[in-house]
Amino acid sequence: MSLRDRLIKNTTIEETMVLKNSSIFDEQDAIVTDIPALNVALGGGVDTGMTPGILQIAGKSKHFKSKFALKMAKSFMDKFPDGAILFYDSEFGSPESYFEDINADNVIHTPIVDLDKLIHDVTKQLDALEKNDHLFILIDSLGNMASAKEVEDALKSDAPPTDMTRAKRIKALFRIAGPRAVMKKVYIVVINHVYSSLDKYAKDAISGGSGTYYNSNIIWVIGREQDKDDKTKEILGYDFKINIEKSRFIKEGEQIPISVTFESGIDKWSGLLDLALESKLIIRPTAQLYARADKPETTYKRKEFDRNDEFWEAFMKETKFSEWILQKFKLN
Repeated sequence: MSLRDRLIKNTTIEETMVLKNSSIFDEQDAIVTDIPALNVALGGGVDTGMTPGILQIAGKSKHFKSKFALKMAKSFMDKFPDGAILFYDSEFGSPESYFEDINADNVIHTPIVDLDKLIHDVTKQLDALEKNDHLFILIDSLGNMASAKEVEDALKSDAPPTDMTRAKRIKALFRIAGPRAVMKKVYIVVINHVYSSLDKYAKDAISGGSGTYYNSNIIWVIGREQDKDDKTKEILGYDFKINIEKSRFIKEGEQIPISVTFESGIDKWSGLLDLALESKLIIRPTAQLYARADKPETTYKRKEFDRNDEFWEAFMKETKFSEWILQKFKLN
């Protein structure tokens, strides 16, 4: 018996096998949303998406974090109708109406009030999974969750509780959940808060310390600007920017824009026009007009691109824009 075969025979780890046969490196089932820019932020291409592991979405209050997560949850259920969503809820800010596009019978709502109970329950749920189970976990939110020690200290003393162990418990959560999610092909989205750092050039820092970074496949920090009517100055919605803080799939530091209006929700094609201009597949014959580079005789005003399914579907099909996106964003 060769050394290789003896090593495999003697192992105590069930998943051990020759590297080329390892299920860990099988092609991963990706959750692909119907928003091309979201797919770019997840995997680097307009038709890529979220693979098993941890996606952390961080940002200030009312920055659409939960709605982005629910977009992925909806795509998960579309792909795996036999799957389940395990929703750990510490904020109680996502009413049942938020899940109206998802089969509510498959959403398991687990109210959670402290970090230690979350760690215990997540570990039990992940370890109990059977082969071919399809699970999506949403934690909303980590930033709002106290530790058991904080609660205990608050009950014991009149002084404000201070827990120096919280960061270690958060690190433990990610250490436990991260590898198990990849091995068991589980999709985990963690909603988190940010705070202003004390750096010379202050920027949004993610709550929970460095422990949230190591086992996250992707970290988004969400920014936003108001979208106002040019004439009335009425706020019509928000232009969000997905800042890629960390990714194992796309280049870090990139910004992916997503537009959301109060009236119509997410613009499916938002963010693509500026990228198409950068690719030179769309040109500007004049300061006010746009055109496809291969069809310059047909011009458009900027607003005519909004929610224009016919234009964008043809453009994606007839040009090399999708390939250009992959070259710009995806890590080799």
